[in-house]
Amino acid sequence: MNGTVSQPVLYTIYRDVFDENFDPAAKDHRIKMQNMVYMLQESGIDLGYTFHWYSCGVYSLDLQDDISTQKGTGRIPFNT
Repeated sequence: MNGTVSQPVLYTIYRDVFDENFDPAAKDHRIKMQNMVYMLQESGIDLGYTFHWYSCGVYSLDLQDDISTQKGTGRIPFNT
């Protein structure tokens, strides 16, 4: 991981911001995670993701890989 935020911190931030646990199977959760990580990076926290504009807003293929499978880079925890 290239950034400064640990896995549990990122998951905790998602839960605190959206008042729900992250569900990688839910499209709205994935969109919110993409937007949240993008905003964190825009605020100066380097999490190592590259974003592009897509139909639902900002999108990172690497982040999507991490949140759609447990075999990703391990940046997003699934069972905390």
